[in-house]
Amino acid sequence: IVGTYRDNGFTYCFVTGNPQPKITWLQKNMLIHKDSTRHYNFTFTDALGYLMITDLQPHDEGQYTCFASNGIEAVTADTSVTVKVGGCDFESDTLCGWIQSIEHDTFNWTRVQGGTPSWNTGPIGDHTTGNGYYLYIESSYPRIPGDTAVLESPWMKVTNNVDCHVKFWYHMFGAHTGTLRLFYQIGYQDWTQAWNLTGEQDTAWNSTVVMIPYNYMLSYYGFRLRIEGERGIEYQSDIALDDISIEGCKTTTFCHTEDYACPSANRPYCVTTDWVCDFISDCPDQADENRCGSCDFETQQMCGWLQDSNDDGDWIRNNLGNNFCEHWT
Repeated sequence: IVGTYRDNGFTYCFVTGNPQPKITWLQKNMLIHKDSTRHYNFTFTDALGYLMITDLQPHDEGQYTCFASNGIEAVTADTSVTVKVGGCDFESDTLCGWIQSIEHDTFNWTRVQGGTPSWNTGPIGDHTTGNGYYLYIESSYPRIPGDTAVLESPWMKVTNNVDCHVKFWYHMFGAHTGTLRLFYQIGYQDWTQAWNLTGEQDTAWNSTVVMIPYNYMLSYYGFRLRIEGERGIEYQSDIALDDISIEGCKTTTFCHTEDYACPSANRPYCVTTDWVCDFISDCPDQADENRCGSCDFETQQMCGWLQDSNDDGDWIRNNLGNNFCEHWT
């Protein structure tokens, strides 16, 4: 199983028996306790035992074992999980660890499903399936010519001494389409522009592959990517982005697997996991504390809060007030 950093992943095993077996999961031969963390969620439906891993991190890599027993017989099945860093299909609102820049742009990329609202510009759906999510820059008012939206990847390092090939899909349709740029930064060095494209292309999604040559600094100091969309002279200049992948080189987060990587630091910045959710902000943007139990429930992920499977019902997330119909006939 290959998952994407900061995205959700799942695996399952198929088990039958009489009496019905009980399933437990292990990671690297250590029992996973459902009630001890918001990171894992288990379900068992129609002989399928599911393990959901939310907010995938590098330390989630490795062997997982499904252990099933009904008191008469016990069986096991193994699988492995690999976490890729730097790629994203934007199906999750975590953006796979990519962040909106707060210092180097004038507005944000927008995550959307379906077409963009402006006439005669932008795609009618995402690249992955046509029905999923993608990012785009909305070029209508109050945007003006030259405004930029910047997206930055998490800090990464290369572990196999191979060139990195950054592949992504873009959509640039509109009579006044501006410019799309890709940059990379190694350690404390200045940003290097690796690719750019200006003007209307066509109505279809297109892809490009940009090579970042390997040198030891990619492993020792780490690197990150920046994708910048610039608004053209008129509103018909929506630019869309989808399905980023990093091929060739193997990437992982810059921090050790037992550490927490501050996602929006302007340099590689790691803190020990013991400092996460300890009521003291250690990351420059307080990211180690800002998702520790607090939630406004604006997203379906509910900040990692889970429904208890051993209670009598579920909480309902809605925006309709308390006078709404639960059933239609």
